[in-house]
Amino acid sequence: MSIYSQKYIDQLISIALPNKYTFWYIGLCNSASLRGTNRKQISKQLGYVESHHIIPRSFNLVETRIKENQIYLTPREHFICHRLLMKMFVNSRYIKLMTKAVFLMGSNEKYIISSKMYEFIRVEYAKTNKRTEEEKKALRCITSKRKWIKREETNEYMRVDIVDLDKYLIKGFVLGRRLLKGKPMSEARKLQQSILKKGIKYPPEVGIKRGITRKLNNKPYCPSEDQIERLRKMADNRKGQRNSTDHRQKISDSLRKHFDLEIINR
Repeated sequence: MSIYSQKYIDQLISIALPNKYTFWYIGLCNSASLRGTNRKQISKQLGYVESHHIIPRSFNLVETRIKENQIYLTPREHFICHRLLMKMFVNSRYIKLMTKAVFLMGSNEKYIISSKMYEFIRVEYAKTNKRTEEEKKALRCITSKRKWIKREETNEYMRVDIVDLDKYLIKGFVLGRRLLKGKPMSEARKLQQSILKKGIKYPPEVGIKRGITRKLNNKPYCPSEDQIERLRKMADNRKGQRNSTDHRQKISDSLRKHFDLEIINR
């Protein structure tokens, strides 16, 4: 076993519980490190092998690209190592991370597990990922760092940081979001939206949904000058080609649904 691998094994022992699972895990890592560090040579002996980090990357205790922290295991050994890691720590964060890793491995086609094992992993995963009300409240505060406030007398709206929220509430502001529905967009906003959406190709379902909405609102689709020019070019390219009767009927129905024929023909 290399001196460098032993360094990371000793570091793991320092944060793990002194139980039988740690002893078994260290034994597996020691035997795997004796195989060497060349993946091609190891795969010639054992067949398919997988890379495993002695100290898991998710712990953020070691740099991710250090090769001395890596060993190569068979899929069965890899799964067993992660099962052992679930039972080697007191730290709830480490337990949660390792439970999630085993849960994801169990849902992979490479690893075949029994129904009892699947049930155990699911229960443990649910336990470790269950958030308390305090955690949920803290998470909401983290994700929404800014709030909308308004002053009804002057119809003034703004978004402020949570840290400065009390200052504005004292001045007479109240919590409330600005509603943009029914209000015309400014020219700057229109230009921004045009730049953001330029080149985006929407799936057919979006077009159908928009067509239905326009029909309900009695607003026929009016193509722009560019779209009209594109349609005329397509017509010129296909000039002289005859479509079947069914195809022509489909084109006619499609145009009636989605386009204002008077604008196209002008």
